[in-house]
Amino acid sequence: PPPCPSCGSHLPTALPTCPNCQYIAPISSSMSYFNYFGLPTNDAANPFTLDTQDLRRRFLQAQRLCHPDAWAQKGKRELALASAQSSQLNKAYQTLLSPLERAHYILSLHGVDESETEKLQDEEFIMQVMDARQEVEEASDASEISRIKGINKDRIDSTIKELESNIGENNWEAARRATVRLKYWLGIESAAKEW
Repeated sequence: PPPCPSCGSHLPTALPTCPNCQYIAPISSSMSYFNYFGLPTNDAANPFTLDTQDLRRRFLQAQRLCHPDAWAQKGKRELALASAQSSQLNKAYQTLLSPLERAHYILSLHGVDESETEKLQDEEFIMQVMDARQEVEEASDASEISRIKGINKDRIDSTIKELESNIGENNWEAARRATVRLKYWLGIESAAKEW
């Protein structure tokens, strides 16, 4: 992390927030969500591959620095900045925590239009999704739903591995297609949970 622009001490995180001198500033719009948490963003690192426990630890560390309660007595400006930082951190954390949202975010960083990820053109896949939905709707007992959930979990896990590979290889078109599939498999998972 860079030094504090106010007192020169090393900042504990990448956030422009210093616990030593109580300096706080807006988060730069050029910072990615990965930067918020000090996660690697070099070419060698696959941004899709995340240790979610490490992400949570980093999130809590950053959140402690800018939590509005810690800045409530510092003044209105500081409290407003802390609230904005805290809100941005929460959004970044939720985005990176979810494989689907993380994939959307990474694709957007690489210029893949998010609206493109909504298109579904693979007719064989469309039939698989329709069949899976029908199975959920026609399930007659909990054991059948459990079986469907197991099959679908395998589909989700496989698609996440595929996404990880595609993103690691900078294969953005294949990653876009895998993101679309993941969205639909997560929809089946949600329908099965609601059964």
